[in-house]
Amino acid sequence: MDVSLESKSLPSVGYSRKSYLEVTSQRLARGKLVHFHGWKSLALPSVGPVVITYNEINWKKVRHLCAKEDLYYPHPLIQDLMWDSLNICTEPFLTRWPFNKLRKKALEVTMKHIHYEDENSRYITIGYMKKVLCMLACWVKDPNGDYFKKHLARIPYYIWVTEDGIKMQSFGHEFIKESQVKNNPSGDFKSMYRHISKGSWTFSDQDHGCQVSDCTTEGLKCCLLFSRMAPKIVGMKMEPERLFDVVNILLSLQSKNGGLAAWEPVGASEWLELLNPTEFFTDIVIEHEYVECTASAIQALVLFKKLYLGHKKKEIDNFITNAADADPFKQRNISPCMAIGEYVSPMAHGLHLGA
Repeated sequence: MDVSLESKSLPSVGYSRKSYLEVTSQRLARGKLVHFHGWKSLALPSVGPVVITYNEINWKKVRHLCAKEDLYYPHPLIQDLMWDSLNICTEPFLTRWPFNKLRKKALEVTMKHIHYEDENSRYITIGYMKKVLCMLACWVKDPNGDYFKKHLARIPYYIWVTEDGIKMQSFGHEFIKESQVKNNPSGDFKSMYRHISKGSWTFSDQDHGCQVSDCTTEGLKCCLLFSRMAPKIVGMKMEPERLFDVVNILLSLQSKNGGLAAWEPVGASEWLELLNPTEFFTDIVIEHEYVECTASAIQALVLFKKLYLGHKKKEIDNFITNAADADPFKQRNISPCMAIGEYVSPMAHGLHLGA
């Protein structure tokens, strides 16, 4: 694959601070930054005009430096004191024997996770922030290695733009069916802290491999609605077994309070957010329920229940009841202006369909 970038230009892309793609990318990216620090990786010899050369930077003074444009979440003073104390107390030991053996082992485990995430997303990774850091980690380890070359081959998937827009070589329904994730992450994915993904939809296609709850529910709704239309218009409907896989993963994503998080079930305490190390994102340390995800799941499962009456009826009824009872004001939202209205809509319309 030709990965030359000389004739390509980066498109201008806007983003929302509350996008879960960026929030979760940032959460997963921290491991890559730890990896660079642990290996004491050096920057490229020349990266263009700079104010100060790399080897002249006083890292102790810039540990908490952040551009004011990016300072969205200023750290509490106690958190900065904690990070500084850990750095002062542990760094001298971890660079010397026998503690450097512990650091080496930790870095090996970190790199194992990086390769696992790369391979299970076919080197697309979860988003552009993580893509750059994963690729950089592979370059640090071996600039001529296969891992880095595989990352290079996927770069055009992020920046390819034609003069008249983006092309899609498939009909809409076929694209939705082909984009569904067909398998769980490879190997012992639980030991790699991954959730099941079979039956889900992602932010892009099945190669991406990272399930997103509301992408999954919207994909399910599309396939269910298409199944009620004539095949000569939309093609063959999706097999029931694949729809059942979608239901399985949605049921697995519901939290104890009835809401749905974006990626995986909420499993940690809220107080851990106090340890958020980034200045430009909030709510990234643990998973949180989102009104949009919960509302979309209610709509999808009510429609599924109407078309497939006998499949996991009790589990689906419990899911819908718990989701409907979940307090929308205790869940996060991506679009504050529409969140509560979106949550109330399935109460008035969606649940009526399942009556």
